[in-house]
Amino acid sequence: MLETLGHMGGERVATSEAVAASALRWWLESGVDVIAQEKPRNWLEAAPTAPAPTTVPAPAEPAPAGDLFSFRTWLSSAADAPLAAKGARPILPQGAEAAEVMLLAEPPGREEAAAGQPIGGEAWELTRRMLAAIGFSPDDAYVANLTCFYSPGAKLSAEQLSICGDAARRHVALARPKRLLLFGDAPARALLGRPLIEGPASAADTMLIVRAMGIAALLALLLDPTPAQSHDGTGLAGGFVAGFQHPLLGLDHMLAMVSVGVWGAFLGRPLVIALPVVFPMAMALGAAAGMLEVPVPPVELGVATSVLMLGLMILLAVRASVPLACALVGVFALFHGYAHGTELPSAADPVGYTTGFILCTGLLHVAGIAIGMLKRVPAGTTALRTAGGVISAFGAWFIVRTLAS
Repeated sequence: MLETLGHMGGERVATSEAVAASALRWWLESGVDVIAQEKPRNWLEAAPTAPAPTTVPAPAEPAPAGDLFSFRTWLSSAADAPLAAKGARPILPQGAEAAEVMLLAEPPGREEAAAGQPIGGEAWELTRRMLAAIGFSPDDAYVANLTCFYSPGAKLSAEQLSICGDAARRHVALARPKRLLLFGDAPARALLGRPLIEGPASAADTMLIVRAMGIAALLALLLDPTPAQSHDGTGLAGGFVAGFQHPLLGLDHMLAMVSVGVWGAFLGRPLVIALPVVFPMAMALGAAAGMLEVPVPPVELGVATSVLMLGLMILLAVRASVPLACALVGVFALFHGYAHGTELPSAADPVGYTTGFILCTGLLHVAGIAIGMLKRVPAGTTALRTAGGVISAFGAWFIVRTLAS
């Protein structure tokens, strides 16, 4: 039994331990945890929530500076690697060090995860055929992804892309391949700092192209260029020299020949080689049809349309497939060849004239390819597309003149 002072008159009251403990618990639950304080306190107020402790993120684990095996182990297990997350599945690189060629592909997707390799599905079958075409087997290649984690729906941010670029440079240095091929837009952005395919022109570039087209149209009106003066049907005199000069005397023919080379250079291999080969071959067929007087649609309109369309291909940076580009150029070449084929029988030396004509045509293609190499320098793509706009403006004027005649 305990004795306590009553709250009235200071009387002593006998209290059991159980009753005293119950009273103490009530006060403790009410927040009374001290006997007395200097300042008043609201015992029923909820206790303030302690601030969450500040966590300092651990510094990113640097890539090992050792051998390729250590780097690959780090690449597949680093918690701070891009796209590394709970449930993300690593797809390890494949191949040997110092391989003939290293293929650096986009982050792995569903097909790569299913195949368990950096490039999977139909893309891998295409890659195998591509390697065979240049004399390599899959065993000659070292294949890796920009980041080896498969994370469905995840995309690389600009910061992650920068991290991937640094890691990829280290990867290439350790793998020591003889050649490096970048497969996809992300590897190109990470290592080269620019997209694999240039996007649309900026507003300033677009205005430059529009102004250039306007100037070309004005020149066409002022200079009044004759679109078909190289094949006016009045007969041809002379031999090799006359044939060599002939393409240079017709602005429509010269612009078309140069445009074929520029577009081929813009598209790259294999079209930079294929288009200048397809055009003369198709032009020879057209010339034969002209000599035989095979009925065809309006030839001069076809020639003028070819200048317009080839200019637009360059202006719009159209990346046509190999069959489509060859077919388009081949059709245009038929019209150019037909126009000259109708005049060949009247030439003094048809063989010499044809030789000179084809040689000059080939040189115009080469000149176009040389111009197309401007794409490799800063602002070169804009300059080429501007030239395409100028060519298409002339082509449109040729069509107007042809329809009006």
